[in-house]
Amino acid sequence: MPINTGPKQKVFVPVYGMKYGFMMDRNSFGAFGGQLGIKDAAAEGGVFYGANSPKPPRAVKKENGVSQSGFYDLAKAKSLANAGWKLSGAGILRSIKTTGAAITVCVDTPFGKSYAWNIPANRRQIAIELGATVPTDPTQLVWGAYPKPPRATKIDNGVRTSTFCPPDQVSIDAAASKGYSVEGLDGDWFNI
Repeated sequence: MPINTGPKQKVFVPVYGMKYGFMMDRNSFGAFGGQLGIKDAAAEGGVFYGANSPKPPRAVKKENGVSQSGFYDLAKAKSLANAGWKLSGAGILRSIKTTGAAITVCVDTPFGKSYAWNIPANRRQIAIELGATVPTDPTQLVWGAYPKPPRATKIDNGVRTSTFCPPDQVSIDAAASKGYSVEGLDGDWFNI
């Protein structure tokens, strides 16, 4: 039987208090998305798309020789297991690096989570001066998702420095006043 490769739609599933967004085949969404706790994200704000971490767990079920699979809401685990779905464990959280060549920093977002990344330890202070903080709770972090925070870039003595800054106009203006060129503020930060 052919795999569903028809039109896609934006959907999300909750994981660790975050809305994890992704594209899903419309036929699959209609057939079993609701059973997995997947919701339509077309008019939903505050969705992080394609995050590297955290990722939701996956469910798989084979019926009549056809395999169905997708991310699922942990709140649906018991009913899915009872319905014959095979479930993977909860999404793994990426750890916070506090020592070594790279250190984890983050910026707050309007979506209630902080956008995290690792930065060379010798550049951590630059990120902090532009509004980043050093996180302590991995459950409050989102890694590698879209939308991304604005990127602030500066060239001093031929050396290019670039890092993220908080996705708000005050932080962008503060970075610009320090000589950074900052990409525009993504409108998706306001779709809450």
